Amino acid sequence: MTELVHALNDAGAAAVRVVPWALAQSTVVALAVAGLCRLSRSPEVRFWLWQAVVVKLLLLPFWTVALTWPDRAVAVDPQRQPVVVDLTATEPVSRLPMTPISPPVAEPVPATGIGAVEMPATSAALTWPAWALLGWAGVIAWRVIILARQRWRLRALLKNAVPCTDAALIRLAAVSAARLGIRRVPTVVFANGGGSPFVCGLAWPTLVLPHGIARAFSEYQIRQVLLHELAHLKRGDLWSGWLPEIARAVWFFHPVAHWAAARIRLERELACDRLALAYGGGDAADYADTLVRVAERQ
Repeated sequence: MTELVHALNDAGAAAVRVVPWALAQSTVVALAVAGLCRLSRSPEVRFWLWQAVVVKLLLLPFWTVALTWPDRAVAVDPQRQPVVVDLTATEPVSRLPMTPISPPVAEPVPATGIGAVEMPATSAALTWPAWALLGWAGVIAWRVIILARQRWRLRALLKNAVPCTDAALIRLAAVSAARLGIRRVPTVVFANGGGSPFVCGLAWPTLVLPHGIARAFSEYQIRQVLLHELAHLKRGDLWSGWLPEIARAVWFFHPVAHWAAARIRLERELACDRLALAYGGGDAADYADTLVRVAERQ
């Protein structure tokens, strides 16, 4: 138990030394990326720039530039004369001034045996950095539980979803996937209730659509919606989307983690809009009208 307490104290002390510098450096990187994003009109470029901030956040304990203060000059006593040793002197060693060396003083050995009183060993206590480190780990575990509950709700939604039997809609999804160069066409299902379309599934992607979308929208508008959602698969957003969520779970107290995650979501949607417009044709006004109508059905 004592070894565990000492290990936690050492880990807490190391975190106190490293974390402030790491947070400061990540803030500087985020501000620099924000400035670079103002110079770029491409949402793809801005997306990956903010992803670099997230990578910096995740690698903070291992990717921190060491910064040290310059050493203070040692004060010299002006009354103390420096000792000059003449290496060419021919004086015998016996005539050189010698400084007597005091013999080491042996520490008293505690008495043992009959009549000796053994003092109880003092138990180690956790320091405040160790307690802070434990609290940090507890909040991370709580946020991981929240993410696990969200995945469980998604699985429940997919379990209750109704497979799409509309041949025209299935064909339109396959054609849209082929336009984007997606080899594996996702399974199309209808979710119970309202909501917006989305894709999910890392190994086996699934395209979830709200009920009644085929009756409420024209074929052109449905194609725009499908291209937007399928663009997430083409870009690999289902995989890269975990990075900002992990960074938010670990660095929940750092505003840069939430800032970068919000910017990544925004640039990701803008990049998908750009792909949908490029492969779907039409103008931006019609596409924006479609997005507004989808949002109104939520």
